[in-house]
Amino acid sequence: MKKDLNKLFDEYITEVRFSKRLSPKTILSYRDGFNNFKNLMPHIVYPSDLSQTEINEFFRILDTRKRILNNGEERVGVKNSTIMAYWNKLNSFFVWLKNNHH
Repeated sequence: MKKDLNKLFDEYITEVRFSKRLSPKTILSYRDGFNNFKNLMPHIVYPSDLSQTEINEFFRILDTRKRILNNGEERVGVKNSTIMAYWNKLNSFFVWLKNNHH
C-alpha cells in the first residue's frame, strides 16, 4: 500500500521525537512547517509527487504570497530567516524520505 506524505510525516515525527530527543515545541514547529507546505502545495500527496521543481515552487510561493498580519497590515514575502527555518524543517523530512526509500 502506497503511503501518503501525511502518514509518512507522522512516522518521521515519531522517529525523531525519540532519536533526536526533540522538544514538544520543536515538534510543533515541524508540524506547522509541514502543514504550511501542504496548504501551499495541496497537489503533492505522495513522495513521488515531490521534485526539486516542486520544492522550489513552494519557496517561490512562500516568498511572493500576500498575507495579512494581525494588525491588518498586508505584507508580501517573508524574511530570509523564515525561508531558512522552513528549509531546515522540511529538508530534514525529505532526507528521511530518501534515506528510507520513499
